[in-house]
Amino acid sequence: MFKPVFLLPLMVLLTGLSACCKRKFYCKPEALKVAFVGFKRAEVRNITLKRYSENDTTYAKAIDSSQLVYSGDAPVVANKKDTLWLSDYTSNGDLDAIYDGNNWRLIVTNLKYDYYISNIVDEEHRYDIGGCGDKEKSCTNLIRSISLNGNTSWGTTLYLYR
Repeated sequence: MFKPVFLLPLMVLLTGLSACCKRKFYCKPEALKVAFVGFKRAEVRNITLKRYSENDTTYAKAIDSSQLVYSGDAPVVANKKDTLWLSDYTSNGDLDAIYDGNNWRLIVTNLKYDYYISNIVDEEHRYDIGGCGDKEKSCTNLIRSISLNGNTSWGTTLYLYR
């Protein structure tokens, strides 16, 4: 005959095991930080951002593009060069940041400056493992290097100087 005395320890064991579950959290890619340094505010008020296939090394056919307008509130200081961040721009389309997996063209519209961004290499940090109760778990996939106009640059920030 089956005794219910064994049922309670079995239920406690199963409950304890389910509390120790592990869950895979996929990392979001990090956007490349872009700073415009030493430009006059009027020169970089309007920016065009175009996205190309990673294989389109001639930048012949854009997948999509957006116009961005500076909407930040960085103070204007006399006789000091501005540093404005791409993250402070408002986009009229879907593109508002630069990520790995594509080639990009950033155009300073008023000056007709072209910046060609390619070979974005990230850390390949695709996921983290955490407990099932950890609902706030997140991770980023940091950019290690990029190519700007054919020259490799290291780090997560691209500084564009006037």
